[in-house]
Amino acid sequence: LIVITVTAALLTYLWVLGYIGSAQRSGQPSQLEEKIKIDGVKVSDTTVFIYVRNIGSVRVVIQAAYILNATTGTVIDAKTDLNVGLDPGEVSGTNVYVEVSGTYTSGYTYVAKVVTTKGTEASLAFTWP
Repeated sequence: LIVITVTAALLTYLWVLGYIGSAQRSGQPSQLEEKIKIDGVKVSDTTVFIYVRNIGSVRVVIQAAYILNATTGTVIDAKTDLNVGLDPGEVSGTNVYVEVSGTYTSGYTYVAKVVTTKGTEASLAFTWP
């Protein structure tokens, strides 16, 4: 129960921090129209695929994707040169991904996080298979 509570608190913290931070960084109306969410995460032997949906009203460009330790919030793996454009309503295929090089534990919870070029963020917790 403690692990679940800590994970829930961390995810809430990341969500609030991302929302407040992105709203403060830019007062541009288009940045406020940027809305993304992660529909799911698929783990293969060497790659973590992150399925991102553009739920906003403007085109977004996914710049970076991260895999975080759910307990500490530290970055385990990252891909910072994605530049994947998504039109409103569009879902990314396998082009938003992070190559696995860090150490992962089966059954442990991690957080997938994506960031647009304007700083809009989305994250989703998932369990390593």
